[in-house]
Amino acid sequence: MVINISTLFAVGRSAGEDYMLRQLAEECAELAQAALKLVRARNGETPMGEAEAMARLIEEMADVSIMWDWAYWCMMSDQENRRVETVKTEKAYRMVDRILNGGGDGDRRPEVP
Repeated sequence: MVINISTLFAVGRSAGEDYMLRQLAEECAELAQAALKLVRARNGETPMGEAEAMARLIEEMADVSIMWDWAYWCMMSDQENRRVETVKTEKAYRMVDRILNGGGDGDRRPEVP
């Protein structure tokens, strides 16, 4: 089976938007847990090994990616998608500025090494 936008539309229609949004939230929560588990594995704070923790992170990233694609392509309008991209860019600049340049206002383009 090929998963494409048409398939995502069909799944969303069949399951319903509320179900899909709940699934997106659940997958995001599981991704957060997997990321924290990897940190704990790297720091020896859990019996789980780093390789297993990384495998779980990868699995959860894939799940979130599927749900992201559904929300982005099947639930949102083109205008909303453009807004997502704009906000994503603004947030990326803010993060780079905060981490690499000690800033935080996000209003200026950061100096990237």
